Amino acid sequence: MVKMAWQSNPLTVERHTENGKRKTENKMAVPKKKTSKARTAQRRAHDAVAVMPAATCKKCGEKTRPHHVCASCGTYGGKQVVSK
Repeated sequence: MVKMAWQSNPLTVERHTENGKRKTENKMAVPKKKTSKARTAQRRAHDAVAVMPAATCKKCGEKTRPHHVCASCGTYGGKQVVSK
């Protein structure tokens, strides 16, 4: 079988061994088998975006991030920290 120029893979190199047989070698890492849909899904199981936790401000009742200063009233832990 003769390979045409458009059929050759640029990542492989054909060489002749000492006993005259042709051997195909890869230039870079190429997977031997196709990755199944199940394995791909198992790998992506941890890629989901987590929901940001929300706490309510004790003074104004606005939703804030936990352990952060309230953006609307400037309090933290029930005390006024930032003046607005």
